[in-house]
Amino acid sequence: MRRRAPAARRAGAALAVWLAVGLPARPAWPHDIYIGYGQAEVRDQVLAGQLAYNRLDLLQALASLRGGPVETVSPEEFDGLLRQYIEAHFQAATAAGALPLEIVERTQNADNVFLRFRCPSAAPLTSLRLRNDVLFELFPQQVNTLTLRLATGVSRCVFHPGRPVIEVSLGP
Repeated sequence: MRRRAPAARRAGAALAVWLAVGLPARPAWPHDIYIGYGQAEVRDQVLAGQLAYNRLDLLQALASLRGGPVETVSPEEFDGLLRQYIEAHFQAATAAGALPLEIVERTQNADNVFLRFRCPSAAPLTSLRLRNDVLFELFPQQVNTLTLRLATGVSRCVFHPGRPVIEVSLGP
């Protein structure tokens, strides 16, 4: 049996310790695509839909907001941080002002966090000003998309740091 050199043994031991302690909340390696996906529709004076973001990137944003790790916070504190962050970075507004954002459900898998939302309006919606700059402060290459189903067809919105706000006409 061949013995490894001392440097190789130290590197192997360091890797074993790192794996035993666990992966950090911050992604260890950058990924190739930084994109958030969404789909929504306007129905009966309500904008409703779903947003999806990379789970590790979103955890990093929440840790930055909190000023520390979020893996050990209570579910209630986590949901509060998530709501605070999303409300600061995703908004639907009319000429009368911002619509209230209701996060209806949060689910996740190994890769993504999914948020079902609704934004009710007291008046009929004729146009929307949408802002989706989620994760832009951490990742300048982040792009967020929102496919918006309307009575008149489909509007595909692409948000990026140079264009975080998009105006959409809902009428014919």
